[in-house]
Amino acid sequence: MIEVLILTEGGGHLGDTHIARSLAISEAFRARGCRVALTIDVAGVVDHLLGAQVFERRAWVHDLETTAATARRYDVVVVDSCRADTEFYTCLEEIPVTMLRLDETASASSVVDVTSASPLVTGCLARALQRLLSVRRAARTDCQVIFEISNQAEVRQASCSAEPILFADHVTWFMEQLQHPDVLFLVADVRQKAVGQIRFSIEGRFATVSISVSSVLRGAGVARLLMREGLTRLRQGFPAVVEVQAFIKTDNRTSINYFEGKGYVFGKYAQVKGCEGCLYTFDLS
Repeated sequence: MIEVLILTEGGGHLGDTHIARSLAISEAFRARGCRVALTIDVAGVVDHLLGAQVFERRAWVHDLETTAATARRYDVVVVDSCRADTEFYTCLEEIPVTMLRLDETASASSVVDVTSASPLVTGCLARALQRLLSVRRAARTDCQVIFEISNQAEVRQASCSAEPILFADHVTWFMEQLQHPDVLFLVADVRQKAVGQIRFSIEGRFATVSISVSSVLRGAGVARLLMREGLTRLRQGFPAVVEVQAFIKTDNRTSINYFEGKGYVFGKYAQVKGCEGCLYTFDLS
């Protein structure tokens, strides 16, 4: 789980804007599966904004040493402040965290709810994942989480079989894939939890690719990083493969756009297991 710290201020002469915006951003991060901590420098009455919201009350702007030490425990730090100065940001920039400064983000003024906060949060997570995400071989311990990802409504809809997968069937399939010598099965990890998978089934000079990502991180760059690392390892482990193929249902515009954006080109219309689709190819030679 990605850990997020939000530093903001409000109440009294500071007004409500910073707190209201930070609350919307915190909810958008939580909707992405992140754990969020909120620290507020309170200058007046704010109960009407916060309700039952849990937060730390602290003059964080003026306690730079403590704030910097706290920030080191997080993956992402969001700062929504009109008082944080150059010294403050210089100090935080020395810490290995992804920072989102709302004072210099033009679109921040339009954030009023979770929906309007989502683009900012998605972009921030995409930057954080460049540092946090790692790719490794799938292991037996991934069976449950891959089952959960595979049974997501969006993944089932994109599959030739839209019916939910039974866990017993999944276990049999999963173990077969792990043990098959001509399958390259990789997972994307964030803080030691799988958040996506890519699988290449090899037949001679050709490989068929399948990729899926946890819904809470979809659109944040996980698939892009998985594909890039997957193709690199495919070249290394199976040098005889010259072409990667992807079968995509004709009505799955999202996947078609994704694969075209990654350099795959339309080959032909095809049918797999009675499902009409398009065959896209990627040249590895």
